[in-house]
Amino acid sequence: MERVADGPDVQATLGRQMRLAASLGLVATPSYVIGGAAVLGYPGPGTLARIVENARECGTISC
Repeated sequence: MERVADGPDVQATLGRQMRLAASLGLVATPSYVIGGAAVLGYPGPGTLARIVENARECGTISC
């Protein structure tokens, strides 16, 4: 498993993901893009559920 995880395919994928995150200004772990907005860090289960619900209903994180 470690051999695969340290392999070139995984490293290339991680590199692409890190460049994408940096280009979007995502500097926290975890980060989410919901309804076109960045949510940096974990806001907690209730808040995250409301953000997702708002995005589904209104297309933004806050209706």
